[in-house]
Amino acid sequence: MVVRENVATWLCRDSGFRAKGWRLVTTSPGIDNVTNDLDFELKHDWLRLGLGQSNLVIVAPDRIYRQQGTQWPVIYQAESQTRQYPKFDQDETDTEDEYFFPQRSATPVEYGDFFYFLVEDDGNTTDLYRLQFSLENEDLEAASSFLAYRFVGNYVFHISDIYVENDLWIANHEYTGSVYQINNHGDIYMASLHNNVIFDGKIQDIKIPENWKMRLPVGAISSRDGDLFLAGTDGIVKVTDSLIQPIVYFVYPKGMSRTPYTSRPQYDYHIRPQRLAILSDGSFIIGDSYDGIYIVRNEGNSYSIGFPEISEKPRNINSINE
Repeated sequence: MVVRENVATWLCRDSGFRAKGWRLVTTSPGIDNVTNDLDFELKHDWLRLGLGQSNLVIVAPDRIYRQQGTQWPVIYQAESQTRQYPKFDQDETDTEDEYFFPQRSATPVEYGDFFYFLVEDDGNTTDLYRLQFSLENEDLEAASSFLAYRFVGNYVFHISDIYVENDLWIANHEYTGSVYQINNHGDIYMASLHNNVIFDGKIQDIKIPENWKMRLPVGAISSRDGDLFLAGTDGIVKVTDSLIQPIVYFVYPKGMSRTPYTSRPQYDYHIRPQRLAILSDGSFIIGDSYDGIYIVRNEGNSYSIGFPEISEKPRNINSINE
């Protein structure tokens, strides 16, 4: 799903599940709950809806389309539909992959002269790729080649989230605490490298240190009113004009490691943010890399964390405000 200016759009197949029949559903929540459908045909096994700079884009196995009214002209055509391992490994084998573009990418993002694919759980050490689609027959370039070796080295490089707010912001793995900034011309800057504080002692005995902001929580990125918000295993911080302000510090149960190798080491949850949204009341919604969703609720002088309530049955879009 792509959200832009309070309009949400998602892509689905038609009711007959024909290979070429697709539908765009667009809704604008509010008083009127306006919903529009656009049916079209593209003969592909799968499509991914992307966030373009000027309009919606659609990624197919070997080409990229841009929406122009009810039409979808091709803006990039790959030389072939297959690509060689290990540039992108669809199934973690050493055989040729079927698709040029990553089918399992999160929302593809067009920014500047590049198209960015954030690939989730691809089995490789790098999960961010970009394509300069203004060039013919250009291959996907892994972030390890255009970003990692230049700053921190591939051995501590694992992209968690990307976010567009004037510039493109990239969050690296928790262990390095680094944030990268790419402007519209493709210039890359390291915004931060702070994650160097180790907390000693037992979890239940640790008091929130005044300098815990030096352990920059990097896993998910969002922004509001010009402020950048970062969420990670330790908590959530706000960055204003390079000043890091702690917002929420996560305290874990006794015996629970902050950096587990599995999602359930001793308990039923562990927070490892990968997506972050900010609500109007100052609360947060965290999308977790362990497939969980959490609400960090602003209660005035403190925050509480919990799971969103799940509806027992789906609601009609026209009754969403009831």
